[in-house]
Amino acid sequence: MRARCATRAEAAWTGASEKERVSAGLSVLLAGEGRALGAPALAVLYDWLRDRFTIPGWEALPREFVESLRSRLPAGDLSQLDALAERYRLFHQRFFRQPSALAIDPGVSIIDFARLLASVANHTAKEAPGDAERAYRLSLKLRPDENLAHGGLALLLAETGRTREAAREAALALGVLDAFAQRARDRAEDIYPFKSPVRLREALERVVAGA
Repeated sequence: MRARCATRAEAAWTGASEKERVSAGLSVLLAGEGRALGAPALAVLYDWLRDRFTIPGWEALPREFVESLRSRLPAGDLSQLDALAERYRLFHQRFFRQPSALAIDPGVSIIDFARLLASVANHTAKEAPGDAERAYRLSLKLRPDENLAHGGLALLLAETGRTREAAREAALALGVLDAFAQRARDRAEDIYPFKSPVRLREALERVVAGA
């Protein structure tokens, strides 16, 4: 009987996401013991357990979030994102501590993930400018509007002598900074190493003036 249930569970272990595969296999195992649990209840149980014992990785994240993210990036950018995720332990960040929440509103989750990438870039720009530039550009592709990653990228480009491109990014960042200042109640943007938007504005204006 146990062998038959195992065979059926293996056959049922299909689906586009880890959640679908686990739920289908568990449903077969429960049925083999004369018990049943509806799909909605299984989904709730899966989310609860995953949020307690998540194995980091794209595979463990909600399909809705992953598909939304992957639809916005070409294959080359996805490879860069995988490399950054491994190098900077992105899956261990607080952002991923409750994976099921990422599926509630994938669009908002993508914006928050873009914030995380920009923050990682801000904190690594001095030691690893190449990685920081990749993280800034990925952030901007995921969140093309009102993204202060323009500011970090502008300063990084200025540091590496790309003054004309830096000035363009700085001009975009100054417009974003105005919107940022007006929505103080919104989730905080990381502007490290600057202590205030005023100091960031001064630095961006110097970049524009120096072009």
